[in-house]
Formats: sequence, structure tokens, C-alpha cells
Amino acid sequence: MRVLYMGLGADSQDSPGWLLRLGRVGRLLTIWGRYLNARYDQARGRLVIFDRYTYDALLTPSEGLTRFSRLSRWVRAHACPPPDLAVLLDVPGDVMYQRKGEHSPAHLEAERQRFLALRERIPRMVVVDATRAAETVRADVIEQIQRRYAGLNGEAKTVPGNRVPRMAASPGRPVILPIRSATDRLSLRLLPSAGRTWRRWSHHRDLTRTNALVPAILSVVEDQTGMPLTSARVHGTTWTPTGVVVISIAQPGQPPTVILKLPQRPAAVASLERHAATLTALFADSRLGDWHALLPRPLARGDIDGQFFLAEEALPGREARFLLHEPAASRRVHDAAVAGLCQLHRSTASAITIDEELLDRWIGRPLAIIRNCRAPLPQAKRSRRHLDEIEQHLRAELLGRAVQVGWIHGDFWVSNLLVTADGSRLTGVVDWDRAAPCGLAIHDFLQLLIQTRRLMTRQPEISEVMRELLSGGDWTLQERRLIEAANLSALSDPDERRVMLLLYWLRYLANYLTQYPQRVRDQRWMTTHFVDVLRCI
Repeated sequence: MRVLYMGLGADSQDSPGWLLRLGRVGRLLTIWGRYLNARYDQARGRLVIFDRYTYDALLTPSEGLTRFSRLSRWVRAHACPPPDLAVLLDVPGDVMYQRKGEHSPAHLEAERQRFLALRERIPRMVVVDATRAAETVRADVIEQIQRRYAGLNGEAKTVPGNRVPRMAASPGRPVILPIRSATDRLSLRLLPSAGRTWRRWSHHRDLTRTNALVPAILSVVEDQTGMPLTSARVHGTTWTPTGVVVISIAQPGQPPTVILKLPQRPAAVASLERHAATLTALFADSRLGDWHALLPRPLARGDIDGQFFLAEEALPGREARFLLHEPAASRRVHDAAVAGLCQLHRSTASAITIDEELLDRWIGRPLAIIRNCRAPLPQAKRSRRHLDEIEQHLRAELLGRAVQVGWIHGDFWVSNLLVTADGSRLTGVVDWDRAAPCGLAIHDFLQLLIQTRRLMTRQPEISEVMRELLSGGDWTLQERRLIEAANLSALSDPDERRVMLLLYWLRYLANYLTQYPQRVRDQRWMTTHFVDVLRCI
């Protein structure tokens, strides 16, 4: 938890002299510096409590102030975005005087009434009776915070005015700050684009080189497919975090029809090979039926001047991740994603009994990759012993169990989903390099839920979410709704959920280390994303 002072005296606390000499501009910069510190701490998963806020500027009577002074006070009162919740600890003037002995009871009562009047101007303010015992007041404030979070998460009814509805207690449910404020929605909308812009700038040499190869590649694609691409032009170029240059090709004035993928790392080449092989197998599987329309059809592949490339059909729609900033659109996106997953898994499902060969594939192989870590880890012997215990536990739990298996995507989350403009319908699913023909459907659902929670809590990786869930944290109401829609009863039972989470974590970690092999030598990364998660098991 982080506490920051944001009252009218914020500009005089620990501010450098040069900033104070800037006058009103310096005071605004100081306030914004503190606010940005708060946003940073919030992004790190901390709860931020402001001691007072810029609303203090609304308390000063306007009588006797010049027009410029009134304007200055208004600007200062509205200098920062509103907090998610404003709590007023209400105490009568005479009680305040008895507690602190400052000013007079009449002065304190007048100040109290000015604070109470702010309820008409601050819709997110709640008033808490602070004449009670300190522990009672503290418990009441914590409850108000929890209720507010529930409301932000789309799980409470619309509340008129400043009244807060009674909600059933939910022991064990994690407190998650979803992205709902204006600043949060703006950051969710802009940060992915900013990241892509940064990658384009930092890899401009590779992008320039690969763009120069486009005419020769299009000539090969045209020869292999018969598509008329003579007049086609580059529509957009992106460098992905996995080291692949993605180039969209379109006819003048038309949407893209071809996607070119040019890997720049050995691991990325292998990943694209798996992706292409998986798509070939999926299109050959007649059980998928209408689901084939959601797959990018491979068009051509080859090598130009030592550069491997894969060309595939461009799918319609926009990346689902960019709709998460709107609660209603986010709900539609996840409903469409779950419906699509259920269709994929039902159409390819078959009943089997888990044997040793399957356990080696699900548990043995991922563990072999993880155990290959070369970074010096804290408590390395204990970590390896814990891995041995996890392997024994999972094998004992799963051997001989009758389950349904089928095609799984392996990396099913909003960045790999294309949807209609309103998010109501799935139009494409991309990046099939982690797919498997004989997997548990629950892996895809866990990937969707955990990655979405990671995005909403603005975590760089899933390790924090995994620690939370493996330590007993519960699902949110939104996540429960999706679990029930998918009929995944295993995620509701604590013991069964733990087994599925462990299987998912091993698979995810092994896939990640395969895609980013440099991480096996990165002590800091392995400690955060492997050792620290292991301690929660």
C-alpha cells in the first residue's frame, strides 16, 4: 500500500526550490508528479491512498477572490483525474475540538459543513461516521473500498448519488483494480500502440531490410497461388515481441488480403514452422466445419536471400485487446471467445484414459525444459525438490483418469483474437504455434482468464496472477460467469483447480522458455517467474 499527500500543501512538501519558484505552474507540476507516482505504484499492483486531494481547492469561499484567483483554484481542483473513491471521515466540530484542541468548535463545524457540501460536486464520495472506535471506522472504510472495486468490475448495480449498496461478502476473492477510469482506459488504448511504435523504431533496420524483400516475396506468392498481386502494396509493418516482422499486403484502397511473416530469430523460425504445420493439419480436419473460417489459410512459404517467409490469408476484424477499455465491449469479446472455444473443443473432443505416455507429454517434457535452467537460482536444490514433488503429485492425480481431449490453441487470449467492431463475434484466431491435437480444453480457458486478469491489473507477466491463484485467491464474479458458461466445474473445486493450474503453469513456462531461450540464463526472470511461484505451491 502507498500513501501520498495531495492536499493544498502538497507543493511545499519535499519539492525542489526551483520548482516552487515557478509559482502556480510549479505547484501544478508538483501535484502531477505526485499523481504520476501514484499511477506507477498502482501499475505495480499497490493500493494507493491519497491523504486529502486536490478537492481541497473547492473548500475556499469565492467571496473576496479575484477572477484570476477563482480560476486558479478551479484549475487546481480539477488538475488531476478523479480518484476511484473519495472517503470523508465525518466528525462534528465539538468532537474534533476535544480530540485535537485546535481552532474553535464553531470554526471546525463550519469547515465540516463545507466538506459535507462537496457531496453534491463529487459523485464518488462516501461519508463515514468517524465518531466511532478507530478499528470500527477502519473496517468500514475497507468495506467501502471493496464495494467500490466490485462496482468498477461491473459486478454491482448502478448506484444513485453517494449511496453504496449492500453486497454479500466474498471471502478469499482477490481485490483487483480493473481498468475503468478515464486514465486507465486511455492507457489501455494507447500503450499497445506505443509499444508497437517503439519496436518499429528500435528495429528499423530489420524492418527496412525485410520491406525491401516484399516485391520478390509477392512474386513467389503470385506464382504459387495465382493471386493477382502485381499492383499490391505494403499496408502496414509490425515487429512482434517474438521477433517476427509482420507485413500486411493490400490492393490500393482495399483491406489487406495477404499477411507476410518474416522471422528474425532461430526460435521464431521454428515457431512459424510449427504454426504452418498446425494450420495444415487443422484445415485437413473435417470435424472443424465452420471453424475453418476463423483460421488464417497458408498461401506460400519459401526463402528469399536467406530470409524465410510465410504468407497466409489476411483475416477480417480487429484485435480484441483494443476493446477491453469499454466494459460492455469487453464482456461481448469474452462471451464470443468462450463460445468459439466451446465449439472448437466440442467438435474435436474424444474420450481417452490418461496413460504414462500422455503424462510424459503433459508433465515430463515441460519439466525437462524447466530443469534445463542454467541461471544460478536462490534455494536451487529446494526448487528442484519441489518440482519433483509436483511431478509425483500430478502423475498420481491424473494417471488412469478418463478425460476429454482435443485440439487446443495453446495461447488463446485477446491479443490472438480478431473480432467485429463491437466485439460481439469472433472473426479470426491467429498464432497457432503452441497448439496441440490432444490437449485439455481447460488450458485454453485458463490462458484466456489469466491473461485477461494480467492485462486488467497491468502486470508484465502472469507470475503475479499465478501466485495469487495458487495461494488460494478466488475467481472474480466475471471470471465465474465465464467458467459457468463453459461448464468447467473443475475450476470451481479448490483441489481440482490446483491440479489444472499446475498443469497450465508447467505448459506455459515451458512454452515461454522455448520461445525465449535466453530466459533460462536470466537469474532475475527465473527467480520472479519460477522460484517465487514455486514457493506458493
